[in-house]
Amino acid sequence: MNIIDAFLGEHGSIYVIMDQLRRLFAADASAEECQATLKLFCEVLEDHARVEEEIFFPELEQFPQLQQGPLHVMQVEHETLDEVIAFLRNQTEADKIKEICNEFFELVASHFTKEEQALFPMSRNFISAERLDELGRQWATRRNVCVE
Repeated sequence: MNIIDAFLGEHGSIYVIMDQLRRLFAADASAEECQATLKLFCEVLEDHARVEEEIFFPELEQFPQLQQGPLHVMQVEHETLDEVIAFLRNQTEADKIKEICNEFFELVASHFTKEEQALFPMSRNFISAERLDELGRQWATRRNVCVE
């Protein structure tokens, strides 16, 4: 399995958690219910970003065409996502959590779209299939997943 396919699978799981949070918000769930699911969402999203930053991004830094454009945008957006997560962790009021999350979810979806439609396809043009597979094995080891 190559690493891009692994990340696409993670995106799918993260979308599911976002949808669950939207349903909780629509059902006027309590702050405690929202916070519990939000905590999971933030942990999954942060871990996803760290794996990208530690395994995938260093590979992309070898290519100036990626480093100066799409990679830089992804790194800045990761920082922004980290800031929003830190802010959300300190919120206790359900209405405030819902308000912030609606914008946060749009930011996450926009970020994923950029990865899926720009960064990942461009990466496939610069990084060999064999190397993407090797990075995928590193991802699998990190995730304790057997892919062979």
